[in-house]
Amino acid sequence: MPRLLSGSTLRSGGSGQFISLAGAQPQLPPTATTETGFTLVTDSLLRTEYRSSLGFIEFNSATLWAKLPEGAIRILATGTAATAFLNTSTQTGKSLVVEGAVGIGRNLVVEEDIVVNRLTIGRGYEGQNNIVIKGDAEEPLDNFLNGQESVIIGYDALIGLDSSNKAIAIGRYALSTGTKLASSIAIGDSSLKRIGSVDSSLLGTITNVSFITSSSISNVTNTNPIVVTADNHSLSTGSQIYIVEVDGLTTTTTATGLISLVNEQILFADVLTTNSIALYYNKDLTIPVDGTSATTYISSGSILTPIQITVDIVQNITTGSYIYIDFVTGMTELNQNYYYTKQITTNTFDLYVNAGLEIPEDASNFNTFTGGGDVLRILQRYGNIGIGTEAAVNLIDGRENLFIGHQAARSLTTGSYNIFIGQNKTPYLFTGSGIISIGGDQIVDGLDDQVSIGSVFYYDGNGYAAINAETTIGLGSESTGTSSGALVVLGGAGIAGKVFVGGTTTILSTESSTSTTTGALQVVGGVGIQGDVHSNTGVPDENYLLYTPRVILTTGTVPENPRLGDVWLDTTVPAYLQYIKDGTSTYWIQVGTI
Repeated sequence: MPRLLSGSTLRSGGSGQFISLAGAQPQLPPTATTETGFTLVTDSLLRTEYRSSLGFIEFNSATLWAKLPEGAIRILATGTAATAFLNTSTQTGKSLVVEGAVGIGRNLVVEEDIVVNRLTIGRGYEGQNNIVIKGDAEEPLDNFLNGQESVIIGYDALIGLDSSNKAIAIGRYALSTGTKLASSIAIGDSSLKRIGSVDSSLLGTITNVSFITSSSISNVTNTNPIVVTADNHSLSTGSQIYIVEVDGLTTTTTATGLISLVNEQILFADVLTTNSIALYYNKDLTIPVDGTSATTYISSGSILTPIQITVDIVQNITTGSYIYIDFVTGMTELNQNYYYTKQITTNTFDLYVNAGLEIPEDASNFNTFTGGGDVLRILQRYGNIGIGTEAAVNLIDGRENLFIGHQAARSLTTGSYNIFIGQNKTPYLFTGSGIISIGGDQIVDGLDDQVSIGSVFYYDGNGYAAINAETTIGLGSESTGTSSGALVVLGGAGIAGKVFVGGTTTILSTESSTSTTTGALQVVGGVGIQGDVHSNTGVPDENYLLYTPRVILTTGTVPENPRLGDVWLDTTVPAYLQYIKDGTSTYWIQVGTI
């Protein structure tokens, strides 16, 4: 019998014999997968336990004990191999394979890369000084908000992982309270912390619904601008329209091939008659739709205009807001649908079915509105990027924003399509969209489409811009008209200080002057002119001096080409002042002699 590993006390007994159980330690021989065998131990109370032993390592009650002085347990290669093997899965590696979970009470030090849930973490086998977290990509099941393709590094970051898609959160509380987040990036402590914390807000109850029934098109001309015939269209000049299903009026471009000039795009109407409109690309009706090179009209087509709703109470809804409508009576087709809004007044909005505000909801076949209906604003939370500690920390409703900098736009709660770059800038902005602020400190709360660059440039979004610095404009281009030159001003210009013009100045107004407050050029103060002054208005009235007076010194001859106001002086003839009377005669008035 081999020597016992866990003890040396032997008791008599063999095949067909009994042994004394008290203190007995019968040994079981090795099995096919072991070399040391097992031992049954019976104490003085005849309680028998199973034990196994591998040198100084003892297994007892599912606990592995090390008897070595340092308390370490080392697992080397088993079998005949002299070194450990590289693990490639949970079933490989001849040193240790653990089928169940592993709990580690303190730190874990791994010499090589580790693989967790098919994700490799380490320096990478391919080189040195790398930080690698990677895995094998898989095709996503879908693009829904069900916890796919996101990256999280940080405490309490992206807590709503199971309702995210393509989100990146790096830093404590980054995207932390957010749910239903898509294509968002937050890098920095508390960056975009609150985005996604609220789903919707009640805007109020619908008090009115109006729309223009879609008009059928019967003809489209190949003119500039294109003219559309649609009987009783009921449109107003400047109305935004959307045309569909026109057959014809196409043109070919190199980039896109055959395209329609009128179908499925934003156009504006210039009302010609109750049955016809001209088409333009802009609301100001200055850029016409030119159909002279397009194919001819064949048939069909409809003009669509958006539904317009009025709400009794409005909070934080602007152009581009995403809303949900329900509980409408009568026009029930609006219920349980999502729309994008275009603001008309403070509480009146047009409804579109796409974010680009191009495709209106056609209500031609809807039931008649009788009243009621809740309007909820669906808070948006995708496409946002925040880089910096507390960047847009309070944003709860917005999309496609970019925030870069410590506490960039930290107070902003509602807004989309903004760009904020700078440390601690725009601290008092709470709502606003379409804003560009680069180190700017002039942004006003509640205004859209502002631009602020430092303390030098500001645009208020409504046509006013200010440059607060000495400014040089252009490269010295000469002006040949009102639309050319180093500086082109489309409207009037008010200048509080002096103006110096180094070249020829032309005033194109043809207004005649009948007083000091009329005419193409009006000067409140005096006028100093060093050169000649000429007029092309004919013979001047005797009461007006149109030329700069000249003093002419001669030797007694009459000066050539005399002008009104000339003074002729010499030592032998009296001095004279010339003037013209009755439009024909020239007279010299004697004013003295020398």
